[in-house]
Amino acid sequence: MFQVGFPHGRAGNEPVRYCGRPVGRFSLRARALAMLLVVLGACGQEDDEWTAPTLTAELAERGRKIYAKNCSVCHGPEGRGDGPAAYLIEPRPRDFVSDGFRFVSTSAGPTDDDLFRTVTYGMPGSAMPPWGGLPATDRWAAIAEVRRLVREGLLADELASGTERAEAREYVDSMTTPGEPFAVPPEPPVTAETIERGRMLYLQACAPCHDADGRGRLRRDLKDDRGFPVFARDFTRGVFKSSAEGKQIALRILAGIPQTPMPSYAGMAETPDDLWSIVHFVRSLVPRGAQDRVRQRKRILRAARVKGPLVVDLAAAVWAEARIQYVALMPLRWDPNRPAGLLVRAIHDGNRVAVRITWVDATEDLLALRTQDFCDAVAIQLSANPSPPLFTMGSTEHPVAIWHWKALWQADLGGHKDIEHIYPRAVSDLHVGATKRVPGEPLPLAGRTASTTSPAFLTALAAGNPAAAQERRSPIEVLMARGFGTLTARPAAGQDVEGTGEWGRGVWDVVFVRDLHPGSDALTLKPGKTTSIGFAVWDGSAGDRNGQKAVTIWHELKLDR
Repeated sequence: MFQVGFPHGRAGNEPVRYCGRPVGRFSLRARALAMLLVVLGACGQEDDEWTAPTLTAELAERGRKIYAKNCSVCHGPEGRGDGPAAYLIEPRPRDFVSDGFRFVSTSAGPTDDDLFRTVTYGMPGSAMPPWGGLPATDRWAAIAEVRRLVREGLLADELASGTERAEAREYVDSMTTPGEPFAVPPEPPVTAETIERGRMLYLQACAPCHDADGRGRLRRDLKDDRGFPVFARDFTRGVFKSSAEGKQIALRILAGIPQTPMPSYAGMAETPDDLWSIVHFVRSLVPRGAQDRVRQRKRILRAARVKGPLVVDLAAAVWAEARIQYVALMPLRWDPNRPAGLLVRAIHDGNRVAVRITWVDATEDLLALRTQDFCDAVAIQLSANPSPPLFTMGSTEHPVAIWHWKALWQADLGGHKDIEHIYPRAVSDLHVGATKRVPGEPLPLAGRTASTTSPAFLTALAAGNPAAAQERRSPIEVLMARGFGTLTARPAAGQDVEGTGEWGRGVWDVVFVRDLHPGSDALTLKPGKTTSIGFAVWDGSAGDRNGQKAVTIWHELKLDR
C-alpha cells in the first residue's frame, strides 16, 4: 500500500497536528473514546479496486501523465494549488504541499483509502470531479504522483530554509506518515430515540456553526487556515464533500476537517452510540435524493432518431420522442442558490442533430449593457476524443468545439440592444463618433453603425468582432479552444449552429441545432458514433461571466442508428 500522511506523534494534551499545524485538542476523555473506537475496529473496503497495486517505475510514469492531463490544470504542475484554472475556482484547489488533505480517517492525515475515495468520488458541491471512470490502476497511479509531489515539495521547502538534507528527509518522513486511524463503531438501528438524542448533542456542539436547522447561514465570521471566508455546511442541501454515507459523516465528526473551522469532536460523545445518534440526526436533515442531484456521474446521452426535417422549434412534436436525462452541475465558485443540474434531450433525423437544455433560473437576465450587468447563458462543449482532458477548454493536442448560447444575443434577434434600452429617456447632445449626424436631431440606434461612426469609436464593430455585431441570425456563437487563453470565435461562415431560447416562470429552455456533416469545427456527428460532451451554465444575476460559471464533467453523446 502507498503511504502518505502527516505527523501523529504528540504527548499529553498537545494538539493533533496536520502538516505541522494544530487541528484540535483531545482531552483525556476524547482520547479514551478514540482508543475505544480503535478497539471496536475499522470498517474497510472489500472491492478489489481498493487494493493498491505495487508501485513500479511504469506505474509511477503513468501517474505523472495522468496527473499532468487531468489534475495539474487546477492543482498545478507541482501540486501547490496554482494551476492555470485555480483563480477561477472557489474554494481554491488544494495545495498538497502546504495545506495537505481535508478528508481523513486518522488523527494526522490521509490513508491510502482516504485519497482513493476522494479521487474516485470527487467532492460534490465543488469543482473537484469524480474520477471513478478511470481504471482503478490509473487512480492509484495518480495518487502515487500526488504523494511524490508532496514529498519533493516538502523536501525542497526544508532545504530552501537551510535545513540539512538528512534532517530534512527525516522531517519529510514524519510529515508523510498517517496517524492513528479512527475506527467507526457498528451502527445501531435508526430510531426516534437515536435521532432525538442526536438532536440534543447537535444543538450543543454543532448548531453554533451549522445553525439549529442545519442550514449554516448565520455565522459569517468563519475562515479557513488561508484566511478565505467559508460557510458551515448546509446539510439541507445534501452536499457532503466527502460523502453522505453514514460512516463518512461519522469520520468527519471524529477527525474533523483539517485547515477549516471544523474541529475533531472525538471526545464529545459519552458512548459510541452517541456518535451515530449525531449522524442519524444530521442525515434526517437531508431531503431524500439531495445527494444524488449534485453527484457527478458519467452518462450516455442518447439522441433518438426521429422523422425530419429538424427545425429550430421548442414546441415541435418530435421532442416527445426524446429521452429526458438529468446532468449534475459543479459550481466553480460556490453559491448556494445555483442550479443543481440540467435536463438534457437530444434527437436527430439523419441529417441534423438537436440538443435541448432546460434548467431552473429564478431571474431572466437578458441584457449586459452596463458594467454591473451580466446575462444568462449556456454552452455545449464537444470533443472527438473519447478521453479528453479535464472540462477546462481542451488542450493543444485535443481541441474542443463550443456552442455558446447567450441570452443577450437572443434579445438582439428582436433588434440590437444598447444603452438606450437601459436609460430610454437619456438625451445625448453630442456623439463625437458620428459622421452623418444632423445637429439637433436624435441619433437613432440604427444609425450608429460602422459606416456612420468613426472606427476609432466603434473599433470592435469595425473589425467584425461578433460580440459587437448589430444584426444576428442566431443567438449561438461557435468557438474553438486549445486550452486556457485560446478561445476563438469561428469566422462568420463557420457560425453554423442555429438555436433559440425561452424563459418562463423561472425556467430556461434552449435548443441547439446543427447539420451532422463536419462543420466549421471539423467535428463529425453521425449515427452510431459517440462524441464527448459537456455543459456549462452562467447565471447573470449571480454575476457569472467568463470562467465564473457552473460546469459538468464529460459525458457521452450517442446518436441512435
